[in-house]
Amino acid sequence: MNSGLRFDQTVRLRLSPWIGRDIKVLEAGCGARSSVEFGDRAYVVGLDIDEAAVAKNKRLDEALVGDVETYPLPAETFDLICCRFVLEHLSDPERALANMRRALKPGGWLMLMFPNRWSLKGMVARLTPHSLHVLGYRTVFGKALATPYETRFARMVSPEGIRQFALREGLRVVTLEAHPGDWDWLLRKHAPVLGRLLLLAERLVQILTLGRVNPQQREFIAILADSRPGSVASV
Repeated sequence: MNSGLRFDQTVRLRLSPWIGRDIKVLEAGCGARSSVEFGDRAYVVGLDIDEAAVAKNKRLDEALVGDVETYPLPAETFDLICCRFVLEHLSDPERALANMRRALKPGGWLMLMFPNRWSLKGMVARLTPHSLHVLGYRTVFGKALATPYETRFARMVSPEGIRQFALREGLRVVTLEAHPGDWDWLLRKHAPVLGRLLLLAERLVQILTLGRVNPQQREFIAILADSRPGSVASV
């Protein structure tokens, strides 16, 4: 349940049992900037398909270049694996999840962050061409060089799909919660007029869909825990 915190604040709160610990972390799809500081005792490995982006990430102790679906991650190596807004861009997210699951130590956590396919943002991303996404990013955020990856949104990238994966893999669902995300804040900052129009449209769609499209449920945070003994996080 959303506590009124911004998205990154909520992520840090959920990861608090790990912060400051002597752990090995994998950020799958880390990009140029990590969103969580785990402390000096953590050894942080970043994996990203974009070599230029991962080279800029200053929080990494080790950088790997590759695709999370196919990169040969070493088995039972990481206490914590974080995968932030990556699954919706993959052609085979289940393969990526299985790869990360194999790399998880006994007792470790797999933390996944992904959009709600039934939010207005998720539906627009699924139903519009990639070229429109690129144009939107450039127009609203001015990121001509940081264009979004193509959004594929396989059906398993959903709360139901993640629960089924956890059941098949013997993982315990620590949390699977919806969050409004930071869309409101970003639009107010970068495009206030357009932002007000989009938020009005979102509320209209919420009424027309009888609440299925909910602005409080734009993103999901899932934490799956390996049930074998060995975790340093007492949750």
